[in-house]
Amino acid sequence: MSIEKILNSIIRFLKSTKLAVVLILIITILAILSTLIPQGENGDYYIAHYPEFLSFLILITGFHHFPTSWVFIIPVTLFSINLITCTIKRLSREITKKIHYRFGPDIIHIGILVLILGGLITLAERVEEFTYLGEGDSVVILGNYELMVEKFEFIQYADGRPKDWISTVSIIKDEKKIRSSFPVEVNHPLKFKGIEILQSDYTSEPMLIMTDKNDREYRWIPGHIIKTDQSTILFHGINSNPQNKDDIVALFEENFSDSTMRLIYGKISDVIGDYTIKEMYLRDMTGLKFISDPGFLPVIAGLILIGIGLSLTFIQKIGDKKI
Repeated sequence: MSIEKILNSIIRFLKSTKLAVVLILIITILAILSTLIPQGENGDYYIAHYPEFLSFLILITGFHHFPTSWVFIIPVTLFSINLITCTIKRLSREITKKIHYRFGPDIIHIGILVLILGGLITLAERVEEFTYLGEGDSVVILGNYELMVEKFEFIQYADGRPKDWISTVSIIKDEKKIRSSFPVEVNHPLKFKGIEILQSDYTSEPMLIMTDKNDREYRWIPGHIIKTDQSTILFHGINSNPQNKDDIVALFEENFSDSTMRLIYGKISDVIGDYTIKEMYLRDMTGLKFISDPGFLPVIAGLILIGIGLSLTFIQKIGDKKI
């Protein structure tokens, strides 16, 4: 068999409708199966929760990271090649025609390819981060910008149900405000240089105002540790007193060098080590989510192309009936 015949056979195979149908079925079945397997766990998790052979298959195929596994990438790549081959062959045929061009299906094919490309970019490059911030707190974004929370409002209905969370934020660079006092709400994100900042959650953070012997003030949050001559004291949080639920106290854990431990319930004016409790309260914290998805625009472009292709095909079909 000549090289030309071999190449023609390969091209016929790659552009065949049967191959496209089989690949779509494979991708669909694998995608359904991936929803049954917890994603992103470490290898020990699958070894502990699945039979030996099944856990081996999951790990060797990378099925626990399905979107980046070779069992997903290979059929998607073959399907893309199938579409490219079909599109090239169709376009070559349509261009040589004198009249009645039919570019709708080709635009649909190109749209699907762009859609697949955008999806792969999203899988590989999408970054999602989350943090809690209180009023006056800030976090570094994009390397050299600072996002600061100026104000946080938690609005409720009369019956106490959450109505809205509003985080008023500013973006600062070199001590200058680039975006000033932008209200981030649940359905009103801030978009800035390729990242989307969304209102996602809220919580309360225990806060202690402590003073030392010189009456200097310090802010303690849960996890703060101080050392004394005999022990280490860890601030846990603010709780109700076990003996009196209406009595709010700060909870500390004191660990001694002999490995013994005791709990300390502190109130206003109590002395903890060399510090005195001046004030205790719960500080409202906004939960902000930061999303960077460079594949979003290609996905939108792909959907637009598919819509154009479908519309063009539909219009031409109507025109054929009138003729």
